[in-house]
Amino acid sequence: MIYIIMHERTFATKLIGSTIKAIGGAIVIVLVFSLSLTNNGLDITQAVDSPLITYANVSRTDLNIGTLTVNNELTNAAQAKAEDILNNQYFDHTRSDGKQPWDFIKESGYNYRFAGENLAMGYNDYVAIHKAWLNSPSHKRNILNNRYNEIGIGVAEGIYNGKNVVVVVEMLAAD
Repeated sequence: MIYIIMHERTFATKLIGSTIKAIGGAIVIVLVFSLSLTNNGLDITQAVDSPLITYANVSRTDLNIGTLTVNNELTNAAQAKAEDILNNQYFDHTRSDGKQPWDFIKESGYNYRFAGENLAMGYNDYVAIHKAWLNSPSHKRNILNNRYNEIGIGVAEGIYNGKNVVVVVEMLAAD
């Protein structure tokens, strides 16, 4: 069972900026890194130095979009969300009690103007997650959004619906 999901929010009421246009025939180069593996193929200790950050930045650089900088508050928010998903047995941007991704970001102390969240569960490696996100228009839009300049990754391993899984949360934002 493999899931991906994205969500985006902005405080701006009207967005003024450039539109990201796909370049026909563009080649996205994905660097392959060796990972320290858990039983699911993902190193859950790599949240801050996640290959997903490098993959996102390579994809953005290929399209002349500024790179993302790791932000500790966003990393803490993403980690808290990944653990919350497993602790409360849901896979969505909104918890059953109404808690939103933005609540996790605010609780971490990050004051954002724009924020987005990508979720993944059930994948065996980071390359597969990044490829799946790039193959989804909404996830790709988050990764390539030129309004975002910071990123945080959270990774948690645990039981979801009776199965051992790894949950990955990618928080992207601008303050």
